[in-house]
Amino acid sequence: MSKRRAPLLILLVLVILLTLLSGCMTTGFGTISYTPGALHLNVSGAENRTDAVLQVTIFALQDLQQQEIYKHADYVSVMKGENSFTEPVTLAPGSYRVYLYLTYGNERKAAVIRDLKV
Repeated sequence: MSKRRAPLLILLVLVILLTLLSGCMTTGFGTISYTPGALHLNVSGAENRTDAVLQVTIFALQDLQQQEIYKHADYVSVMKGENSFTEPVTLAPGSYRVYLYLTYGNERKAAVIRDLKV
């Protein structure tokens, strides 16, 4: 290895280590769960934002069809690391599909579709 490449290799290794050790690097949805009267959402944030919009849309699944039964969007604050949100909604026993979107301004930061049984 030449003497010119050694500092670049060391710098590259340091950047990779810092990236791996810095914790949450992306914003995304974690687990979702339901207790009577509330949908519980976990979001991991890569940065502190007070202008995030969380949109929750729920479809009831029955006979190979889905019907929208709930839709709500609201401003939320997302802090770096793990965040928990509760969406007040009452669901009857059955199968559901939950669509979750998180945006910062006009930029979609996370989106996921999850199946839920109640």
